[in-house]
Amino acid sequence: MQPKNRADNISFDVASILLDMRSFWWDIVMCGLATAIILGCWFITVDEKEYTSSTIFAVSTSSGDVITNVEKANTVADTLTNILKSVELNRIVNKGVGDVDYHTAAEYIMDTNMISLEVTTNSPKTSFHVLNSILTNFSEILDELMSDVRIITLQKAKVPVNANASYSLYLYVVGGFVLGAGVCAGAITALSVLRDTVKNGDDMRNKVDARLLGTIPYISEKNILFDKAKVPLMTISHKNYWVQESFHLTASRILRAVEKNNLKSIIFTSVFPNEGKTTCLLNTAISLSMKNKKVLVVDADFRNPTVFSIAQMDQQHGTDLSGALKGNKIDFYNLWKLSGHNIHVLSNEKPHMNSVVSLSNGRFEMLLKEAENYFDIILVDSGPTAFVSDIELLKMRCDGIVLVVAQDNAPVMIINDTIDRLDKEDKLLGCIYKETRKTNRRKPYGYRSYVKNPN
Repeated sequence: MQPKNRADNISFDVASILLDMRSFWWDIVMCGLATAIILGCWFITVDEKEYTSSTIFAVSTSSGDVITNVEKANTVADTLTNILKSVELNRIVNKGVGDVDYHTAAEYIMDTNMISLEVTTNSPKTSFHVLNSILTNFSEILDELMSDVRIITLQKAKVPVNANASYSLYLYVVGGFVLGAGVCAGAITALSVLRDTVKNGDDMRNKVDARLLGTIPYISEKNILFDKAKVPLMTISHKNYWVQESFHLTASRILRAVEKNNLKSIIFTSVFPNEGKTTCLLNTAISLSMKNKKVLVVDADFRNPTVFSIAQMDQQHGTDLSGALKGNKIDFYNLWKLSGHNIHVLSNEKPHMNSVVSLSNGRFEMLLKEAENYFDIILVDSGPTAFVSDIELLKMRCDGIVLVVAQDNAPVMIINDTIDRLDKEDKLLGCIYKETRKTNRRKPYGYRSYVKNPN
């Protein structure tokens, strides 16, 4: 089979990303808490508090007249700011209070002749001493630049009691939590997008190198019913139109391939466990029986047999597969039968680790040949290809293979490698895509009324 041309395997599926977020929500919370704690500790230990000492003075001319011109007052404020930043004033201040790091600012108070002066340092006493030093030496420098301007102190400088308002510890903690949680969520999103799995139907058609036999919608537990006689297989209610029709369509495609190529025994397998292969097999068997086909279900998953439990078979149902492979005679007419359907089941009740020996002694092949005389089609449930080697022996003894691919589970590369391995003898009929989450589907409009109520 020629591989499809796939230039880009990256798939951005919002539902898959949200599911990953839900799966790893605790990791997201813990990353947020860790970042909040780190930033909170940093704030407590590293953040330096600042203190500001301020004064207000009025500006007047040398003759004592108040400067009322706003433009002139702004000019004076700008000049004062430049003086405060001058190297000469800084040298004079450091000579008086020592070499300290301080910041100054002069601001004109609107509609007045007053200017505020502020000094900020990391110590309340230092701020006070620096401001006093500036006021002491300020006039001397101001005379050289603006001889017609005088300043009159209106508010004496005081030692600041409280530190300046800064970013609070609360903001650091909250911001750290948001940052950490956001980074973790972004990493999960990136991994979800880059994880090359089958996330939706488009991925199944574009990435997987095999024919798509059918897409089985997500089956919610509320849509799985059991009749009063405890039918040993979940029946599809008339409320789930899409699921019922999907199995009918899939079974029709399998049946067409069986009749076209004169096949008898079909293996159902998957790459990994818990991908829904047994569920797909049993429901496909029901659909085939509804098409007047006599079906035999063989549970050849020796390591983890599940047909017995899923079908809720009773203990006294006759010879099981392991017994048959040991030489026990099988009466195909007396095999356990699914109530209401022409389906017989040859199951395994307990796991058997010597499956290689059981499949290599020739009895399994003889059993299939004999069963072909009684049944129209034989569906064989096998183990997952990635964990057991039984499929290599089973595919030599069966006519066809169906691979069940669960949504967003196995990597596409492994799926295609499995397909190449299964299709070496040209026995792979195709894949069944099984959705594992609810998706938005178009409503069936009035077609649901054509489905009879099984009750």
